[in-house]
Amino acid sequence: MSKNRRRGGSTTSSSNSNRQATPPEISPTTSHLPIKYCAPTNEEIHSAIEQLKNGKSAGL
Repeated sequence: MSKNRRRGGSTTSSSNSNRQATPPEISPTTSHLPIKYCAPTNEEIHSAIEQLKNGKSAGL
């Protein structure tokens, strides 16, 4: 392998970074999102297991 073809390796430097110089100011949210804190029902568990068996669950 010639030296001209070999161009891999570490290319990270401060000029190649996709990060901003200063992080943006993000204000906290003022709205309350409804989140269920109760345990899942037997019907929800059965439905989730069936979706996993069929390959139709989220993220698959």
